[in-house]
Amino acid sequence: MPIEVVTATNLTIGSQTARAWFGRDPTSDKRVDVTQQQLQILSSKYTSDDRELPVSIVEERRFKLNVNLSQD
Repeated sequence: MPIEVVTATNLTIGSQTARAWFGRDPTSDKRVDVTQQQLQILSSKYTSDDRELPVSIVEERRFKLNVNLSQD
């Protein structure tokens, strides 16, 4: 399955940094290697009135990956 990956130098949600919005640093190390078994949701957060907030990304790099979804 093809997916597009975007790395960013800055991410804001509404008027807050991603770190402030989530209450922790949501970034990963540049050399991280994650397997499917390690995936977990860090947190979820909603506005008090369930409205959407604008997301601003300062894009660093964009690339496409082909992900094999078979369970071999």
